[in-house]
Amino acid sequence: MRIGFDARMIEWGGVGRYSANLLRHLVTAGSGHSFIAYCDPDSAHKVPDHPGIEKRIVSQPVFSVPAQVSWAREIKDSKVDLFHSPHFPVPLMYDGAKVTTIHDVIPLVYPQSMPSKAGRIYFRNMSRLATRRSHAVITVSQASKVDIVKHLKVSEDKVRVIYEAVEMDYCPMDRAAAKKIVADQWGVTDPFLLYVGAHKPHKNIPGLVKAYSQLEPAMVAQFPLVLAGEEDKRFPEVQQAIKKLKLRRSVISLGFVEEKRLAALYSASRALCYPSLSEGFGFPPLEAMACGAPVVASNQSCMPEVLGDGAYMVDVRNIGEFTEALHLILTDEDLRGDLRRRGAAKVAEYSWDRAAAETIAVYEELMS
Repeated sequence: MRIGFDARMIEWGGVGRYSANLLRHLVTAGSGHSFIAYCDPDSAHKVPDHPGIEKRIVSQPVFSVPAQVSWAREIKDSKVDLFHSPHFPVPLMYDGAKVTTIHDVIPLVYPQSMPSKAGRIYFRNMSRLATRRSHAVITVSQASKVDIVKHLKVSEDKVRVIYEAVEMDYCPMDRAAAKKIVADQWGVTDPFLLYVGAHKPHKNIPGLVKAYSQLEPAMVAQFPLVLAGEEDKRFPEVQQAIKKLKLRRSVISLGFVEEKRLAALYSASRALCYPSLSEGFGFPPLEAMACGAPVVASNQSCMPEVLGDGAYMVDVRNIGEFTEALHLILTDEDLRGDLRRRGAAKVAEYSWDRAAAETIAVYEELMS
């Protein structure tokens, strides 16, 4: 089978990670299928080099009308048997067999995460068109499937859940070496509590800051809260909360952190806290588990499903309960050791090989 794959978004965040890892494992899955990767000229080098992948350059931007016309014609001329889009901007004018991955519908579940009303309307309409024009929809958790069925009005039978996985780069480091890297790079010394992720409203960082502020003053002084993730000027609530609660000396914002440096942060931290209210899959807590860091996580959305008993689950909307969980994870070594063991076992349940095999099964089912 000849399979077309939209690789134009391979440098993006979650979609790019999904695209790169899935493509890499699809061609090594032993299925005998060949792949045509449609690439952006600036990121084609990110697409895995493999005899089973033919790269073709698409000059039109992802969100453009020309891509809907000329690119759809090119896909047809490529004589692919099936086309897979890893995100909702699908070639609507291509009428061949299509599979689309919808990772989540957070802008519809949690509208504050996309403050532009026009942006939300575009996302909803394009996502609905994508699911209706596709023969199968892949998503990354049962929780995300429920949201997709509800908000995009798509049949449950059409949506297949295939879990993602953590890359092999995330593994425990020697703690002394990790602490030195973190101290040299950012001036942060052990021990510290860590958050990794975007600064969007559904991530609930102000809730984390508020719960952290209610720890005893001596604990706040002993365990700084480190925020790793690019700040978003559209959402100033995080810095406002830090200022209001007088935590400027205790909350350290690192800004954007390259993926290659995250393993050191995870390995050096006392624990990761992930207070998100809505996720499709949620990589940071699994990455932390893979690196041997204990995790406190929200019990909302897909987190109980994906993290299971590998994390300490808490109702992050209840600030008192949240603060108590932070106190426990910071002070109870037995709990942290138990979470490290359970977290490692949970991470091992996921693999990109399995994700690729299950994706190929969807392709083959459609074409049969």
